[in-house]
Amino acid sequence: MRRSTLPASLFDGFRLACLEKHLHLRQIHVYLEGNEPLMHAFLEPTRENIYSGSKTFTSVAVGMAVDEGRFSLEDHVLDFFPEMRAISAPGMEKIRLVDLLHMRSGKGRSLFHYPEDPGQHPDYLEDFFRRPLKHEVNTVFRYCNYNSYLLGRTIEKVSGQNLRDYLDERLFQPLRIANVHWNLCPCGHPLAATGLYLKTEEFARFARFLLQEGVWQDKHLLSADYLRAMHEDLVPTAEDFEEEECQQGYGYQVWKCTHKNSWRADGLYGQFALIYPDERAAITLTAREELVPYEIIACVNREILPRLS
Repeated sequence: MRRSTLPASLFDGFRLACLEKHLHLRQIHVYLEGNEPLMHAFLEPTRENIYSGSKTFTSVAVGMAVDEGRFSLEDHVLDFFPEMRAISAPGMEKIRLVDLLHMRSGKGRSLFHYPEDPGQHPDYLEDFFRRPLKHEVNTVFRYCNYNSYLLGRTIEKVSGQNLRDYLDERLFQPLRIANVHWNLCPCGHPLAATGLYLKTEEFARFARFLLQEGVWQDKHLLSADYLRAMHEDLVPTAEDFEEEECQQGYGYQVWKCTHKNSWRADGLYGQFALIYPDERAAITLTAREELVPYEIIACVNREILPRLS
């Protein structure tokens, strides 16, 4: 069946809105089911760190491991690392994989650094287990990169492959994403929470894969059940963020959006893979907007979505 072509004028209102608000975009890519993708470049295409957009790739790896029977989301993390029992702080034995996905491990908010402790252990795995919990497990949402990192280390533990290599044949190769660079921790493991470098069009293929519930070129790479749970099994986030786009709930390393039924992968400074199931659209953006990144989503909802219909 012949696919339609979206008009380049689709971006006219969006470009003007971004200019008026002084938003620093790199590229925008629009996929509407049944149409050829359309992209506009504000800057020269290049691979960029998608920051916490990396977390969604990690979640997909977890789903693939579940599909392969390697573990269950109800499994307790410490059971995969018995060598850590001797140094683990009280309560660590209660943390399940789903608590890591939901950012409800009981850890405080952290982005791979503890300013109060210049002597932080270089092994993030050991650092995670030895530091005391701030909250009861599975009670409080706190955004913590260590949760995502532990998911990556668990994938490595059960598969014998680090997170990047595990995803290579299962996801990156099918999506034609080659020579993937993923930043490593001091001990040589992919950070999992951040540090994945992609071009906008590569990130956009991933967004389309999410929209299609884990199917790529008629092949099921990830079960639809897990992918739906990613954005439907939500925990509340309103108490932790003032930004409205971050108050709608958090799934398995993805965010619920304000627009009806939409959700997203979300990276620092405006790296977004926006999934619109009702509209059958995926809109991917890369940016360097340090002040008001969520204005970018507002511009998409106001200037792009109405034109898709």
